Amino acid sequence: MTIGFFGTYKLDYPRQRILRKGLQQHGVAVLDCHTREHGVRKWFALWRGSRGLRGRIDLLLVGFPGHTVMPLAWVIGKRLGVPVVFDAFTSQYQALVVARRQVRPLSFRAAYYFFLDWLSCRLARVVLMDTVAHADYLARITRVPRNRFAVVYVGCDLQDFSAVPVPPKAAEKFAVHFHGHYSPFQGADVIVRAAAKLADLPVRFTLIGRGQEYPRVAALAKELHLANVEFLDDVDYPTLRGYLERADLCLGVFGSGDRPVIPNKIFEAMAVGKPVLTARLPGMEELLTDRQEVVFCRANDPEDLAASIRRLFADAPLRNRLGEQARRLVAERLTPLTIGATLLSALRERGIANA
Repeated sequence: MTIGFFGTYKLDYPRQRILRKGLQQHGVAVLDCHTREHGVRKWFALWRGSRGLRGRIDLLLVGFPGHTVMPLAWVIGKRLGVPVVFDAFTSQYQALVVARRQVRPLSFRAAYYFFLDWLSCRLARVVLMDTVAHADYLARITRVPRNRFAVVYVGCDLQDFSAVPVPPKAAEKFAVHFHGHYSPFQGADVIVRAAAKLADLPVRFTLIGRGQEYPRVAALAKELHLANVEFLDDVDYPTLRGYLERADLCLGVFGSGDRPVIPNKIFEAMAVGKPVLTARLPGMEELLTDRQEVVFCRANDPEDLAASIRRLFADAPLRNRLGEQARRLVAERLTPLTIGATLLSALRERGIANA
């Protein structure tokens, strides 16, 4: 079987990398019709690139983010006589309007993102989502039949990268790690407010990344005169593994918005056997169990987050058990090999015979 990956995706984005690895590990050949052009130029580049796919692929897989190129993919799929699978991965409306709050509800832009969700899912033979809750949500708002949606968890391939040495943690310090892009959903401000309540403990918070709310969060840390928080720029994947491996505890997401996802950062920490503390949000409990693979706390609640960190700081056996069980779950269900098998099974179940 040969799959044509189609779109404007980043080749090194974990979702693309894991799907590609997983498919190739199952003997599937992958061809790319890909551009990083923007605007109208991306349409022309993809149309030209699609000429090299004629007679060579069994299906076209539109990679994330692919909402804006789905109409073109649908036309090309018809021209090549192959089904189109859409890795929606997330709802544009839910992500930008509800979770990140970058777009006002009831605005023209909000209506545009809702239309993108609706149209792209309507045009696809199969729509891939990252959790059952997310698939349920998108099927409900688009009114696309639920059986057209397949759930393929994000998974993780961090275990395939060798760690780059990073500065060692300070002696006698309990290292708490966070990495992300500072959307409101991530709740980095909640982390900083929790850090202010833990000044009496030998705890050091490292927050890696930049993004939407970084200036506000950094200003908040300065306003609170925090000496137990450091901010670092984005790092590459091998360096990220180095920081994860030095951590005693890894943090997930803590903002409000009820976004039905399990973020990459949680799988990445689990893959290297680290205990994870995160807010309990829709989608999490499909795969994760409180006090088995992770510990849950309340969203948007610095008091509860600080109390949970205190308990984990004092309970090394629990931290060790969480890390061991998390690593086992990743090895059993969330490697590229198992993710690839899940995707191929979902395609077969939906009538794509060559999968």
